[in-house]
Amino acid sequence: MQVAADIMTTEVVTINSLANILQAAKVMNRQGIKTLIVDRAPSNDAYGIITQTDISRAIANGKDPARTRVGEVSSP
Repeated sequence: MQVAADIMTTEVVTINSLANILQAAKVMNRQGIKTLIVDRAPSNDAYGIITQTDISRAIANGKDPARTRVGEVSSP
């Protein structure tokens, strides 16, 4: 039986919450991944996560990828 450590990745890719979602999509594409961990803005804040789906929904709802911040569409 496999345990989580056998299948999980050890390299975590993060992005600043102030980056735009276009930058996030480019990082995901370059790294071949579908999610990014969003760094905490203030140190007492929670980490977040942004997915390809979050980016797609934002664009479908008329958000400008170059002006929409990762922190606006990520989940805590």
